[in-house]
Amino acid sequence: MPQRFAVPQIYGFPKAKDARMFFLEDVPIYAHTVGSTTTPAQGGEAGTLMPRLRDVWGGSHPQRQLGWLWQIASLWMPLQQHKVAASLLNPDFLRVDGPGVRLLELALKPNTPTLEQLGKSWEELLPMTHPHIRPFLQGLVDQLKNRELRDSHSLTQILEQALTLASQGRDCRITLTTQTDAGPSRQNNEDACFPPSQQQVMVSPGGQSLAVVCDGLGGHEGGEVASAMAVGIFNSQLSSHGPALESPFQAIQGAITKANDAISQRNNDEHRQERRRMGTTLVSALTLDTFTYIFHVGDSRAYWISPRGCRQLTVDDDLASRHVALGFGLYRSVLQSPTSGALVQALGMAASANLMANIQPFFVDEDGLMLLCSDGLSDNDLVDYLWDSLLLPVVTEGRDLQEACGQVVQMANTANGHDNVTVALVHYQITAPPLPSTADLLALLTSADIAPSEPLTEPMQGRGLGHEPENDEDTTHLKYGPAIDPPAPTQPSAVTTGLSAPPERSIRPSPVVIAWALMVVTIVAALVGSWLWSPSFNLNNNGTDSNPSPLTPTPEPSPGESLMNPNPELTPTGTPETGTLENPSEPVVPPN
Repeated sequence: MPQRFAVPQIYGFPKAKDARMFFLEDVPIYAHTVGSTTTPAQGGEAGTLMPRLRDVWGGSHPQRQLGWLWQIASLWMPLQQHKVAASLLNPDFLRVDGPGVRLLELALKPNTPTLEQLGKSWEELLPMTHPHIRPFLQGLVDQLKNRELRDSHSLTQILEQALTLASQGRDCRITLTTQTDAGPSRQNNEDACFPPSQQQVMVSPGGQSLAVVCDGLGGHEGGEVASAMAVGIFNSQLSSHGPALESPFQAIQGAITKANDAISQRNNDEHRQERRRMGTTLVSALTLDTFTYIFHVGDSRAYWISPRGCRQLTVDDDLASRHVALGFGLYRSVLQSPTSGALVQALGMAASANLMANIQPFFVDEDGLMLLCSDGLSDNDLVDYLWDSLLLPVVTEGRDLQEACGQVVQMANTANGHDNVTVALVHYQITAPPLPSTADLLALLTSADIAPSEPLTEPMQGRGLGHEPENDEDTTHLKYGPAIDPPAPTQPSAVTTGLSAPPERSIRPSPVVIAWALMVVTIVAALVGSWLWSPSFNLNNNGTDSNPSPLTPTPEPSPGESLMNPNPELTPTGTPETGTLENPSEPVVPPN
């Protein structure tokens, strides 16, 4: 599910007992006809599969070719952890949605594929590669085949730098506007946004842009204070010259930490406890040169709208998404639980050390529209119903951005109307950049800092569309935080949403490691033996425990079971014993 932008999702399955199939959503199929006289590279007929990457590779701009390779490299480790990385080696599975890579299927292979195999699959693209980047790709393939590049982290870094070089000089015009409204059923507006509501900002080519939407938590006193504080801090930290002084990830993480600490400190100063603590969700888009960095906390969402469709970019920080990630059920089934919309984290509700912000780089090389919104708009899948009639004309017909934004807010108040609604629209108009320098690209292959200390797609962003931790790191705490221990899957599955064991190492452990392991085993055995012989451990005559341990594990819920209380740490405090939330939008994260 964290890779939903590229990987089809399971929608459900037939009720017939003998049916052996799943229904899928987010598959690479055109929902409607794109263009009237389109080529396979530009669009297609409604109901047809999107084209294979190999079929459209030859006629594409070098910037797009590098963008496709960067996305494949970013997907390598997440798919490898679930033993489906072989899907990226099958040319029939690799489909393209304009600048985006989409997978038609997932291939479960018991043997972990290597980057050497990935390099061989890319070698087949060389004859069709644009001449300005062909020498670079040839050198990259040679390094993969010769095992000079031995991890996907370094590969992703090289492609990121190449994509940045190839994008220099492009004409990217950005226009953004926002609007917020209390809605017909609320007396006060707990939402906030940047730029200020009903203002339109035009960014000159090469400049940076920032759009922020915050939704103060309903039911918490001071939700409007928390959202306003967060917007103010992000504006001061990330606007104009902030990220230019340090890496984008560090700047974004610093702003998130500062906003979370400021709201938490105010809660503490005012002695707010449990449900009285104020907090806010966040979704933001920061555009810097080549990439747009999308980051969010909570259930405020980001969507990307182009002539080919509307795609959700973010995954909500709620119980439904958490349970799917832990393998407890399918998303559409989990949504039926009354607590499925309860937030598992929000700004200001817990210490920053326990906050897992989602940060992902998004590569834009065509005209399109970024939609950021609070759940006052996204609830009841309203975006799916209005995007093509109200928002797509901004891209295809040059419709006024502010007018479209106002109509979307009006539609949200009419069709939903149960909450405040806030919308931010970012319109991208891009022309192709000049052809990149072959010499500059080749220099990346011999650069000393081929793998900078901070990647563009950081391992800490486990639920983003970017890079995952390498094989030799335990990824459980990075993805789900220290408070949750995901269950081990009971059976192998071709499409699993639980955590798989990390891929096996390609090198044998050293004698020092073996010695340490033996010493640890010896100590553990001694401790267990001393405990067994202690007076507090008494067995009755038939060999059973006369005082059963309170630590006896409880059985894990099956995917079809109720999600009312699958994990004790996810049960809201101060609520009925069933675990039902009085307000599903309230966060479940324990207060600081």
